[in-house]
Amino acid sequence: MLVAVGATVALTSVLDIGGREVGVVALDPDRAVPSRWDDWYRDAATGVGDFRGLTVIGLENPRDDSRCVVVASGPGRRGTPTGGCGAGSFPARALVTVDDDMPAELRDAFTEGTALEFVLDGGSVRVAAG
Repeated sequence: MLVAVGATVALTSVLDIGGREVGVVALDPDRAVPSRWDDWYRDAATGVGDFRGLTVIGLENPRDDSRCVVVASGPGRRGTPTGGCGAGSFPARALVTVDDDMPAELRDAFTEGTALEFVLDGGSVRVAAG
């Protein structure tokens, strides 16, 4: 009996991914990719949106048609975009840690060190904090 309870707890923990949902970003398929990322993402972008000063870009990987999501600092900010592509039944996701170089709008909403998860869900991206 104890083994079954332990297995149930372990399985529940594995399936409980993400954190508390803090927003949903609608990706606009007609919105242009910001000019500083245009060379990399223009032809692959499926939609662009914003989340508290961050730019969120949905993409389709032309090599294998997988769906991807990229999160970049907003206009006028430095920083390398982060992102990932879906694999099998796993959706595309990007993980970001809030730091002092992030946009003020994001830092006002989340304390430094907060982890944010961006998960592509059709034409939108769900955002969770943990």
